[in-house]
Parts: sequence; structure tokens; C-alpha cells
Amino acid sequence: MTERGRMEHQDRFVPPSWAVRELALVQDLVRRELPAALAPFMERAGYALPGHERFALRPLLLLSAARHYGSMGERPVRLAAAVQMIHLASLLHDRLGQSGPAESARGALPEAGDGHRRESTDILVGDFLFAKASHVVIEDGDVVIIEDMIRTSSESAEAKARILSMDEGIVPMDPLSCFDAFANKLSLLLALSVRVGAVLGGAALSERQALSDFGLSLGRALRIFEDSRLWLGSEDRGAFSAQETAVTYPLLLLWGKEGKEAWEGVRRQLSESPERSLPSIRIRLDSSGYLDASLSEARRHAEGAAERLEVLAPTEERRLLQDVVLTSLLP
Repeated sequence: MTERGRMEHQDRFVPPSWAVRELALVQDLVRRELPAALAPFMERAGYALPGHERFALRPLLLLSAARHYGSMGERPVRLAAAVQMIHLASLLHDRLGQSGPAESARGALPEAGDGHRRESTDILVGDFLFAKASHVVIEDGDVVIIEDMIRTSSESAEAKARILSMDEGIVPMDPLSCFDAFANKLSLLLALSVRVGAVLGGAALSERQALSDFGLSLGRALRIFEDSRLWLGSEDRGAFSAQETAVTYPLLLLWGKEGKEAWEGVRRQLSESPERSLPSIRIRLDSSGYLDASLSEARRHAEGAAERLEVLAPTEERRLLQDVVLTSLLP
């Protein structure tokens, strides 16, 4: 099967019945924690709770890791809801400063001309979700989990700051640092999710580290895969701003091989006339082999993620974690 053929498996993953039930509990908890006055804002901001994913990936990772070690019940569900709140808050805060077609496609408020009002709403709901997630974690009381969430939030904020600094020209841009910053924003919360589940189950430190590495590798695989799907026409381009499109993985490969001037030329095309330039850029990336190379790299990270789990005891939950990777990215 070709790398592109493997993409067809992205939509075939179906969580087991226990996961469907517990993810529904997570969704109900997030809805209950959101005040009635804020719920309409959340819906108008374009995100139906608990998220716009087919299934809530981060809660699923946490619940699966916890269940692997025998931890089930209300506590994992509540912490999974906290992780999902952080994810939703990050989505809202990431939209700040965006404008144009990408903003509209990602669910701007109906008052399209009032960007200030839309950003104020995003800040309001995002800050509330962060605060509520913090309350859930503190109420849980596990110092290891509290410290881990604080550290992860700090690292995620640092990644966002690096992206903004590069975009403003404050620090030099290069392909590797761009990818690391964007990939870290996705990977850090995935790694946190499985670590929290492992802590709940009393996992040994070595297995917590293996799960953390699994989350980081999975995040990199998904980041590259989503970038590739965009250029292959399988991903909604409205979910990417012109800035984000310019630092998708295939274009970073172009930068690394053809130089920064070539990449700058593509970025100008995307900024000046995105819809008209996309087809020609796609052909260029395809003919130069950057799309297939990106899919191969996504597969390499995915295989690495699955291999990290081999140190865990063979359970249905370990198989589920591997299936999250295998059915999404591999044959």
C-alpha cells in the first residue's frame, strides 16, 4: 500500500464501547462545568463541546492509560474532562490574531466585521476553560499531576511564544525550529494525557516515561500527517491560516532542500493570493517528492510511537493505544 493509500484508514477507528460511554461522561461534565451564560458563546465560536474531533483524542488517551493500570471511575473521567478543557481553551487562544477566510472557516462569530468582539469572546471562554480545568486538577489534589499540568502549560505557552517571535522576526526562522514549535503545541498535551492516566494507575516511572515518549511521537506524526492531508486535498484548508500553511511540513522540506528564498517566494504567494496559488504549489510539492516524503516521515514517527508501548504489559488498553496510531496512519 502506498503512503497515500494509508490515509484512507484515518476515518476507520472506532473507540470500544467502554470508551464511548466514558467519553460521553467527559462531554457531559464539560457541558455542566460551562456556565449557561457562556455556552452560547462557545457554540458561536465554532466548537461544539467537547470539541470538533470525531472523538476526543486526549481524553481517550488518558482514560486508556488509566484503565491499562486498573484505574477506572469518576476520577479519570474528571481529569480527562480537565485535559479536554485545556485543549478547547488552546484552540480558542490560537485563533487570536487570525483574520480572513481561515478565521471564518474555523467558526468566527456571526458579526464578521467585529474582530475585536470575536477575540474578546475567545479570550473570555478560553480563560474560563483554563481556570475550570485548573480547579478540577487542584480539587483532585495529586501533587504529581498538578505539577505536570503546570509544567506542560508553561512549555506550551513557550512554544506559542516562539512561533510569534519567529513570525514577527524577533528570532531567526529555520525549518527545524518552526516544526518543533508547531509540533510541540500538539505533542505536549497528548503526552500529558497518557502521563496523567499512568499516574492514576500507579505506573512505574519507566513506563510513565515510555507513555510520555509515545504521546510526543504521536503528536509529531499527527502534525506531519495533517500538514500532508492539507496539500493532498484531504484536510479543510480553512482550518489553516496563510501563516500556518507556510510552515506545514512539506513546505519546510522545500525550505530545507531549496533554501529560504524559495520558501519565502511560496509564502508570498500564499499571502497575496492563497486560493489561486494553492494548485500550483501543490503540484510543485508533489512533483518534487515533498508530499510523499512527508507521509513517510509521519509513518516513521507513528511506528516509533507504537514501539514505545512494547514495554507495557499486553492488555486491551495497550492494544487500543497502539490502534489509535495504527488505524490512523498505518496499514
